[in-house]
Amino acid sequence: MPINKLPKSVLLFTTATLLSCNSNNLENKIAKDWQVTKMQRYVKVTSNGFAPMDIDISPKTSYNFKKDGKTEIITQLGSKMDGTWKNIDSTIIITAMGEKKSFKIDSISDTSMLLSSNTFKFYLRKKVQN
Repeated sequence: MPINKLPKSVLLFTTATLLSCNSNNLENKIAKDWQVTKMQRYVKVTSNGFAPMDIDISPKTSYNFKKDGKTEIITQLGSKMDGTWKNIDSTIIITAMGEKKSFKIDSISDTSMLLSSNTFKFYLRKKVQN
C-alpha cells in the first residue's frame, strides 16, 4: 500500500514511536555522572560580538543526571544541590533551588557532552567510576 494511502493514525503512531525512540536514546546518553572539564562565559567584545572566555573551575564540578529525572550538582564552590532534569528537543532543563536553567545539547557521545546557554558553554566528560 502506498504511503499516501495509509490511514493517518498509522502515520501518526509511527512518527510518535520514532520520535520517542530517539528521545529515549538521547535521555539514556544524558543519564550519567558528568564531570565539567572546561567552562566558558561569553563576554561582549564589540557592540554586536561576543567571545568565549575560559573560567577556572574546580575539578569536582559535576552534574549527575539520573534516569529517574533527578539530578545532583556539585557546584564550583563544592556545595551539593539536588534538583530535577528533563530533555525537551535536545535541550536539558534543570530545576534546582527554585531556579530553572536551560542548556542546549550541542554534541553528545557516550563519553562527552557539550552544553551551551546564552551566556555559558560547558564541556563535560563521563566520570570514571572507581
